This record gives sequence, C-alpha cells and structure tokens, in this order.
Amino acid sequence: MAAQGVGAVNEMIEFIVVLLVPDNGVGGYYNTLLDIVFNFIGATLAITGFYLFMSMPKSSN
Repeated sequence: MAAQGVGAVNEMIEFIVVLLVPDNGVGGYYNTLLDIVFNFIGATLAITGFYLFMSMPKSSN
C-alpha cells in the first residue's frame, strides 16, 4: 500500500508540472495509467511476499 501512496504523490507532482511548465515532457493519460498499473502490481507483489514471509514457520534454535 505504501507503493500506491508514493505512486499517487508522484502522479500529483507530475500533474502540477503539467499545469505550470509548458513543454514539460510529462506523459499523458497513457503514462499515468501505466504508472498506476505498475504501482498496483508492485504493491500486490510486496503484500504477497510479506504475507508468505510472515506465514513461514519459525525455527526454534
């Protein structure tokens, strides 16, 4: 979920740049969609990995 939050902040910064800087080179809606999709995939993989790691049996040495 942290990746989603950081991704959202990044998209807001890019939006501000689009509004304030002419010829800024920031991508359009397609770029935004790709950013959000990959942030979602990364967050899902991180949550899955964390869950699997935490559910592993602990060794009692």
